[in-house]
Amino acid sequence: MRVLVTGPGGFVGRALIPLLESRGHVVVRAGRREVGEIGPRTRWPIEGIEAIVHLAAQVHDERAAPETFDRVNRQATAGLAEAAEAARVRRFVFLSTAKVMGERSDRPFRETDAPAPVGPYAASKLAAEKALPRALVLRPPLVHGPGVRANFRALLRLCRSGLPLPFAAVANSRSLIAVGNLADAIVRCLEGPVESGVYHVRDGDFSTPELVTELRRSLGMAPRLFALPEAILRRFAPAPLIDSLQLDDTAFRRDFGWSPPLSAAAALAETARSAL
Repeated sequence: MRVLVTGPGGFVGRALIPLLESRGHVVVRAGRREVGEIGPRTRWPIEGIEAIVHLAAQVHDERAAPETFDRVNRQATAGLAEAAEAARVRRFVFLSTAKVMGERSDRPFRETDAPAPVGPYAASKLAAEKALPRALVLRPPLVHGPGVRANFRALLRLCRSGLPLPFAAVANSRSLIAVGNLADAIVRCLEGPVESGVYHVRDGDFSTPELVTELRRSLGMAPRLFALPEAILRRFAPAPLIDSLQLDDTAFRRDFGWSPPLSAAAALAETARSAL
């Protein structure tokens, strides 16, 4: 297919495009270099396009104004969907986020659970989903891989430091997905039998002690974990290192016959070794 990929220079786009091309698809890139500022008036190169993967987004950033999230994540997405409808694009894949479900879970979130977004980023992604009644929407959790930034990169630095870390008693569970596995899931959306719907996707779940242990083992290091009470941890540790946030991806695996090409443990090892 001739596939339009927005946000081609982003973390996911850089993993997705080579995979699409290796499978014979023709990729048309639509990043800021190609189309300028992303918003409701963006002129997308839609002619001759058979499928769209919409990755471009204003990512979570406390410095960004709420209207920026709405303009880039909701309004631009709605505008692209209208252009796709007019051009009779066969398939539209939108990358949303697990954060539309909330910041923590007591059990794995299902697609049928009520969303509870916190903050303008998650709220704008949910609003974008609602503007796409005929799209395939993927909600990934935290995405990692070579070149990862933000919180996961900070955790990698902590692990590489060799310092003892106070997470031994944390009993949480976080869903994760490697960027290569996410790219494979997106390709499955383009090539699979289902044309629309909302799906959760993940490749594994880890507690914080398990995550630190796996990362340090991949670096040839001992876990070096000790326990602090949760009340003390919450004074200085980021909430994602303490709280649970899990996704149930049974529906995606069933409907698309999908399983991650790289195991969750092997993917974490690849991420860890890339930081050396």
